[in-house]
Amino acid sequence: MNDTITVIAVLVILAGLVLAVLYIGKRLNRYKAIWKALDGWGIPKSVSMFKYNFITPKGVRVISTVTVPDTALNDIDAGIESQIIRHNAAFPHWNNFKKHTDYQVLFVDQMDEHPTHGTPEVRIQGIQSAGTCIGVNPMGNNVEPMIVLPHQQKQEWKFRDYLMRSAWNESEHCREFVNSLEIFLKYAVANDVHPHVPGEEQMRGLVATEQPKFTCGLVIDKSEVNL
Repeated sequence: MNDTITVIAVLVILAGLVLAVLYIGKRLNRYKAIWKALDGWGIPKSVSMFKYNFITPKGVRVISTVTVPDTALNDIDAGIESQIIRHNAAFPHWNNFKKHTDYQVLFVDQMDEHPTHGTPEVRIQGIQSAGTCIGVNPMGNNVEPMIVLPHQQKQEWKFRDYLMRSAWNESEHCREFVNSLEIFLKYAVANDVHPHVPGEEQMRGLVATEQPKFTCGLVIDKSEVNL
């Protein structure tokens, strides 16, 4: 009887170890694809050593190199919500990326800092930017669309409006890419002034439309893309 229990216990432990190895392997393979996509925009693996996974209250998946406070998770939700509301109104026929659960955010280590405001930035192909996104290359992608932002651990996550608008602005590129390549390309290179779909307050001039500099990292020849 004791031998049988011992054998069963050993089998359970071995099964658990196999499942753990499979899970870790699957997770590493996913990270490899993300690292490859980030490297294509000039964001090295050294600033994207992911350790933590979070889900915001509304279901946005977050992968980060550092721990992320609840306030930041709420700010991500608020920013993406602003985009969803405006795009739903402007393009009611768009069926993709209509829910928070469709979105993913990657927090990487900052690569630069704004000299005046002290806000964190990344470098996209050598250009300083408040954020970017991967998985939005019309020539092909090895990952789904994801928002990429520098975390604010050094700044103690105090730039909350900055984070909210970062999530909002980059989610516009993701939403446009999966629904209309034509509209995505319109804003991906030359006309990338956020928000792409301004609310009534911006249209009436009550809120400045000037935003921190963002880029989706896309540098292509539009003539090569079959619309």
